[in-house]
Amino acid sequence: MAGLHLLPGEHSESESGSGFARTDETSSCHRSLALSVEKEEESWNRMSLASNSIAVGWSLVKKNVPRVQDSWLYACKTAFSMCSGAGTAEASRAVLQSLVQKFPLPGCTLEMDIQTVALWENASNCNQLLFDNHLWCMQTVGKDHPMPHFFGNILDLNDYGTFSLQDSYNVKKRRICRSILVDEQLCNTHSHGDDHSSLCTVPSADYGCSGLPCTDMSRCGHQMKRHGPTNSIYMTHGKYTETKRVPLITIECTPELDIGMVEETHPSYDLYQLFFSAKDTGHKGASRDRTYVIGAHHDLTSCKFDPHTMKDFISKKMISKVQTRPSDYFFATVPEVLQEAEKLALKRNISFKPRQLDLTYLLTDREKTSLQSYQTAYLEIFGEDPSTNQDLVVFLGDNGGSWKSWSARNNQIPTFRRNCKTGLFWSSYFKRFLISREKLATMGWPVVPGMAKAMNCPVTPSQDVLRASDLAGNAMNFTTVGVAQLIALSCFGPMF
Repeated sequence: MAGLHLLPGEHSESESGSGFARTDETSSCHRSLALSVEKEEESWNRMSLASNSIAVGWSLVKKNVPRVQDSWLYACKTAFSMCSGAGTAEASRAVLQSLVQKFPLPGCTLEMDIQTVALWENASNCNQLLFDNHLWCMQTVGKDHPMPHFFGNILDLNDYGTFSLQDSYNVKKRRICRSILVDEQLCNTHSHGDDHSSLCTVPSADYGCSGLPCTDMSRCGHQMKRHGPTNSIYMTHGKYTETKRVPLITIECTPELDIGMVEETHPSYDLYQLFFSAKDTGHKGASRDRTYVIGAHHDLTSCKFDPHTMKDFISKKMISKVQTRPSDYFFATVPEVLQEAEKLALKRNISFKPRQLDLTYLLTDREKTSLQSYQTAYLEIFGEDPSTNQDLVVFLGDNGGSWKSWSARNNQIPTFRRNCKTGLFWSSYFKRFLISREKLATMGWPVVPGMAKAMNCPVTPSQDVLRASDLAGNAMNFTTVGVAQLIALSCFGPMF
């Protein structure tokens, strides 16, 4: 049991009398569970309220945006995404559409119905996630749209030899942005070979939401920005949107995004940059700072309501309504935790102990040293035993000495970085690491019934460890991108 929260109505094997005996080595874990039971219902309520942020946003839009019926929320019929975060953009937009259907604009007979027509995702492990996600979206909105085109490499929109990776920024931009867009690509939905006859025509769209690479922007990278190797993806995104004359776009990235590069590669767009943190949608217990850039095509789109004002309305409402805590996300059942523990033990060639609920034995020597550094620093700084703080989460991918990623100061689970699939987010209170399904919850995904009910959607399948791990490693923040799309679609409309 190890201090684990159980889903409402679920019981561990030990409670049913068929499993875990209380031994000396697990008794402290059971004491943690006893301490956490009192706050369990309050914790579930916080997560559900945070999951209500898209609905809250829609309510505020209806109250404050004049003539929403003239916005792209209703006029938009097709959408695309490049690097959509394993379908996060599409899934959150499906939730938005479901909520708009359930709570319609008074007196409006129009229907929000946006069909995704094309996605670009180069990571092959995301293919099945994208197919599954489309079916989940259709279930959420109650529609039966055809499967979109699933294209691979975004850079294949450029003819072979258009540019070289060694080209300077200016040379590469000139060669990509001035060249012809390749209008046919291999498609994982419809193509069945490598010959030209199996290629699919690249469609246009009314709207696009893309999570473009943050590798060269983030402080965790080299901050090469426009001079980094991923600049060609921004250029190709601009080339596609300019060529297809997409009326409205949204780009997601880290706050350090080189906005000047976006301006130069998307010259036909007026750009509006919004900054979000997870607390803006109620998930203060997790750190996830992002920027969303809304691009309105000069000739096709006009601004109907200031998006910054709408973002502030939603943020202030959610901050006053609910703020989660790191401990809220430690909710997995005992079998779920042990399933992931067994997977880690196998990977590390460690003998799995099915009755051992203190998972410290799975840590490597380096991780144990890192954990000790964190614990020593916490004791020195705060004068308390770190194992008594249920909201303390440390990232064991960092050394805990010269570089600390922990929740000790800001009460937020550290931001998931590129090594989050292998690095462990550890709680000394619960004596275990955050499992993949819980990581998805920190990113706002509706992985438990309370969260899904607040979003008017089915629970996202996440019981499978490998699937949940792949999704957590590739996804965007669900509620944040949902709110950002709501703002873009409702605050902008077709040019009349």
